[in-house]
Amino acid sequence: MRFRGLLSAAGALTLSFGATPAVADQPTPIHLVEVYDITPGEFATHEVTLSTAVPLVAQQCQSMGADAQASSATLTDVDGVPGCHFTWELEDAGVEVVTIDDGGVFHFHSVSASLLEGFSTPEAVATIDSVTLVAHASTIVEASAGGAITSAGASTKTDASTVTWLNVNEDVNATGTVDPSAVDVASSPSPAAALPVAPQEPRGGGLLSSLALIVAITGGVVVLAFIGAIARWVGRSRQASADAQFERDAFLRDAQREAALDARTASSPYACARSAPEGSALAGVPRAPEDEASARRSFAPPTAE
Repeated sequence: MRFRGLLSAAGALTLSFGATPAVADQPTPIHLVEVYDITPGEFATHEVTLSTAVPLVAQQCQSMGADAQASSATLTDVDGVPGCHFTWELEDAGVEVVTIDDGGVFHFHSVSASLLEGFSTPEAVATIDSVTLVAHASTIVEASAGGAITSAGASTKTDASTVTWLNVNEDVNATGTVDPSAVDVASSPSPAAALPVAPQEPRGGGLLSSLALIVAITGGVVVLAFIGAIARWVGRSRQASADAQFERDAFLRDAQREAALDARTASSPYACARSAPEGSALAGVPRAPEDEASARRSFAPPTAE
C-alpha cells in the first residue's frame, strides 16, 4: 500500500525527535490534516499536511514523499511553523477510497487509522486535526459520526458537496449520489475514442472523382497560360507604342532646331551665304543675289587723304 513508505519515513522522523531532549520527557506532538478531493468514477487525490512544534526542512519532506511515492512533496507553512504537504493522485479514480454502485451511489472510506498507527511511537504522538471530503459532480447524503455536511450552494467549493470531521482517531465514511449527467458522460464513449467511419461511395465514384480532379487541374493550367500570353502581348504593344512616340518626338525636335538655326543665320547682317543642308526644309530655295560692289566697299581699306 502507498502509505507503507510514508509510515517508515514517519518512523525515521520520530527517531530524529528522540535524538533531541523532549520537554519534561513528553513525546513530540505531530499534527496531521487530510483532504480527499474526488470526482466519483473519474478522478481522486489525497492530500496530507504534517506539522510539528519543530520546524521541518524541505529535504525531510522530499525524503518522506519519495518513500511514500507521493505525487508531490513540498514545504508549507502551518501556523507560522514549516511543515510538509504531500499529495497523491490516486489510481483508478481512487477505488481504494471510493466505490460506486450500479445505481449511482458512491461510498467513501478514509485511511486515517493507518496514518495514526504509523506515527504512534514513544517519541511522538500523532493526531488528525481534521479530515475533509470534497465530492464534485455529486451530493454527499450521509456521513459517519462527527461529519458536518455542506451542500454545494453553501460551500466554498461551489461546484462540490463537502463533509468535514474534526479530531479524527479512526477511519471515517460517507455516502452520496453521483450526478446522473456526470454518470452518463463517464459511461459514454469519448468522441476521440470512436473511430471515424468513412462514407461509402458507389462503384466508379472514385474514378469519376479522379477524372474531375484532373480536368480541374488542366483547366487551371490553361487559364494561367492564356492570362500570361495576354499580359506579354499587352507589354509588347505598350513598348512598340512608346518607341514610335519617341521617334516622332525626336524628328520634330530636329526639325525645330534646324529651322531655328536657319532663321538666325538669315537675319544676321554679316551672315555668309551657305547652302541648305541636304534634306532640310530650306533645300532648293534660291539665295538672294549679293551686291558685290557693296561688299567690296564694305571691306575696302580706307584711302589716304
